[in-house]
Amino acid sequence: MGTTNRTRAADYAAAISDRTGAMLLVHPSNFRMEGFTERPALAELATLARRFSVPLIEDQGSGWLGLDLFTPETFPADAREPAVRDSIRDGTDIVAFSADKLLGGPQAGLVVGRADLLARIGRHPLMRAVRVDKVTYAGLEATLRAFTSGRAAATVPVMRMLALPLAALEARATRLTAHLRASGVACDTAAGVSTIGGGSLPGETLPTRLVRLETDAADRLLAALRAGRPPIIARIADDRICLDLRTVPDHDDDALGCGVIDAAAR
Repeated sequence: MGTTNRTRAADYAAAISDRTGAMLLVHPSNFRMEGFTERPALAELATLARRFSVPLIEDQGSGWLGLDLFTPETFPADAREPAVRDSIRDGTDIVAFSADKLLGGPQAGLVVGRADLLARIGRHPLMRAVRVDKVTYAGLEATLRAFTSGRAAATVPVMRMLALPLAALEARATRLTAHLRASGVACDTAAGVSTIGGGSLPGETLPTRLVRLETDAADRLLAALRAGRPPIIARIADDRICLDLRTVPDHDDDALGCGVIDAAAR
């Protein structure tokens, strides 16, 4: 509807006819448009859909449940991703989103919304082709129970990474740097950012503390890290190899240190 950068509710209204089965709103994934842009609010489209008696379907993508789990100190990024509950509250009839990505569960898709429409979807012959197995159901149930019990920030990996305070990352980076230096690996710590990514929150970053490895052969050391057991995935910035502990569980810090020392020796 509309143009590449500007879309109004009137554009949707003008396209509705007696052949229209639904209104579909697809959330942009992993990119952001800035500047001279415009798009109608979800509540405005919901009002329009009710006026024309057609269901409003939102393909939301990330499965973001909102910022309830976080404080501004632990998660300073603004809520640019739509939250599932907000879409339902604003009048969306059907919301489709991922069970992985920001929800942090197994690879799957979820459809929530009006009971009568969900019943029609459930009766469709294609449901047998796209239904998940029992292992996926078990993983999804465990993930959702973590959210409803308030444990998600500690037990769901992606939530735990998002909620890690900078002070904890600084302390771990300092300890790892001291361990590496004692073993002859030249390194230091530096301020950095963690990119959320993953098809959601495009452009949003979180402050972190990097461990930077000093070397005259960054590409060779990076290859040695990846070839280790277990592999260590890092990045190069300003000719230094950067390790971001946000994506490393704290109980793996010792294994990470040993892997770096082994790769540097090789």
